[in-house]
Amino acid sequence: MKNVIRCWSGALNNRPGTKIFLNVALIITLSWLSIFVFNPKASSFSLDVADAKELIILTNQERLKYNLSPLFPNDQLAAAALNKANDLLKEQYFSHNSPKGKTFSAWIKDVDYDYIIVGENLAMGFGSKEGIMAAWMNSDKHRQNILNEHYKEIGLAVLRGNYQGRETKMVVQIFGATTGNRLSEIFLPYQELNLRNVIKKLNSYS
Repeated sequence: MKNVIRCWSGALNNRPGTKIFLNVALIITLSWLSIFVFNPKASSFSLDVADAKELIILTNQERLKYNLSPLFPNDQLAAAALNKANDLLKEQYFSHNSPKGKTFSAWIKDVDYDYIIVGENLAMGFGSKEGIMAAWMNSDKHRQNILNEHYKEIGLAVLRGNYQGRETKMVVQIFGATTGNRLSEIFLPYQELNLRNVIKKLNSYS
């Protein structure tokens, strides 16, 4: 099976900003949170929860290298990713839009995720989680999704199934953010630290 990846994004390109010291407790907490990925039944296909968890961790590791906030696993985005992966295998296509005309954003709307920004990475045919991540990071558009500072949450599904006569793993990674994310992000430790530094600098000009 040939290794294949696809990318869809409605986001602006991300440029790493000023280096911010990330609170170790936050990273550890997020690592534990990533264990509780949404785990529904996946029709006749086999859901690989372990791979999905690990890919979320690998994604956050890449973001931390660029001083970006880790992504929180979200049940709704995970459900959308699962539904999309199931449809890819059932209908035998590999694209952001289905042959029946269903657009990428429709999968997110189906689970009532009230987004302000969303993006999607796809992968198929890879033998390892590290191989998937390396391919995404070596692709400009996929890397832009992974390193987009506007994303706050993630949903990921890995389904084992048959594609065009061969066994494979179908991977769907969905990124998103809601208005609620914007209101709450100030409470993250690294954001609080950065905010204090900004206020201190502004006060020095007075």
